[in-house]
Amino acid sequence: MNLQNCLSGAGPVMKRYKINATVATGGIPLLRGATANAGIINATTTSLADFVGVSVDAATYTTTQAADMIEGVVSVIINPDAVWRALMTASATSAQLLIVTNSVAETAGTVVTITTGDQVPNSPTMLDGTMLCVAGANYGLTRSITTVSATAATAVVPFPQDIAASSVWILVPFQPAQTGASAVTTDLVTNLRDVRADADAAGGGAIEVVDVEFDTGSQPRARQNSYLHFFAADHFLKGGRT
Repeated sequence: MNLQNCLSGAGPVMKRYKINATVATGGIPLLRGATANAGIINATTTSLADFVGVSVDAATYTTTQAADMIEGVVSVIINPDAVWRALMTASATSAQLLIVTNSVAETAGTVVTITTGDQVPNSPTMLDGTMLCVAGANYGLTRSITTVSATAATAVVPFPQDIAASSVWILVPFQPAQTGASAVTTDLVTNLRDVRADADAAGGGAIEVVDVEFDTGSQPRARQNSYLHFFAADHFLKGGRT
């Protein structure tokens, strides 16, 4: 993930912090270390508790004494109002976003009914997420998902055109300024730099969604080059410890 901007309009504040585990590359979210740790730690795939910031470079952790040893220190952007931009993916190995093909023509412009074998809208749930048309008369348009079932995702605000059979859609569990428990969490993939759009948003690290950025230049670009903008809801500079 990369810094998108800071909500205050200020520039990034960067600090050098000791580490308690090797930080393999820039773009990794880092957390406050536990008691008796040597320093900050990598986030896990499902937690951003006591979020410190995101690494700018790499650092190697070692407890082996050597005359030429270099202490493990990493550069971190620590702004508590930083908005992070992370690629949305559909697996722990950063697969492209999934698509569903509408199987039932719908003249009210509100319901997408999946084709057998497609991503199931309610498991993991896409409720309070976003649907994007990537093939059909509503191409490039989005709506908030307000109802889900095992076979359909529904919007309360209709699309301007009928939803034709064979139109193609992307469903993600995110939308800006979401409400409820499912609105403020995400799962980070194994490499910790991307966010999974195929996982229930209630199962990961606490965030606040600022924007969902779809690349609508083409269907492949929408699947491979769309991003979540968010800031960490549980920052270590939040003014108190829980």
